[in-house]
Amino acid sequence: MVNDGALFGIGSGQTTLFLLASALALVLVIYMFAGSPARSWVLHLGLAAILAGAVGNMYDRAFVRLIKWRHDSSVRYYVKSLSPDGQRVQLHEYPSRPGPPQYELPVAAANVLPTPAGHVRDFIKISTRIFGGRELWPWVFNVADMLLVGGVGLLAVRLWFEREAGKPRCGQTDASRGANVGSG
Repeated sequence: MVNDGALFGIGSGQTTLFLLASALALVLVIYMFAGSPARSWVLHLGLAAILAGAVGNMYDRAFVRLIKWRHDSSVRYYVKSLSPDGQRVQLHEYPSRPGPPQYELPVAAANVLPTPAGHVRDFIKISTRIFGGRELWPWVFNVADMLLVGGVGLLAVRLWFEREAGKPRCGQTDASRGANVGSG
């Protein structure tokens, strides 16, 4: 399954926006890593997972460019290419299979085709069948998504424990904590 949007297909077809957001996120993660203490291994692990997930999805968006085209009452995805002689646009169904293209159009007529958009390949599905066999939600994701969620989870847990460690204990005043402020 391919997804040209973000989480749950939000922002479908906004490839440029998602590539820019991913690049900004990469810069932010690298900045956070560079400014972090050397012994913050949980932070580093979380940032590394976020970095790997963002790079994985960014790679797909940049290089998996597909045309979504409705045909025979179903939506299909195609890779667009030029014929060897440069006279026709060829459409190969995605995922590609060996053999001739499914469609060929003269270059002049190819302007009716939608612009290829970047897609992320999702391939892990968790069934959410409820009573009566009805599918509640089609949870489909990939390893990059797992890394992103896991990395953000690690950062959240780390921030939670830092916040808890910084709270004064019952009966403890700021003056009695003074020696510990700023350490760690």
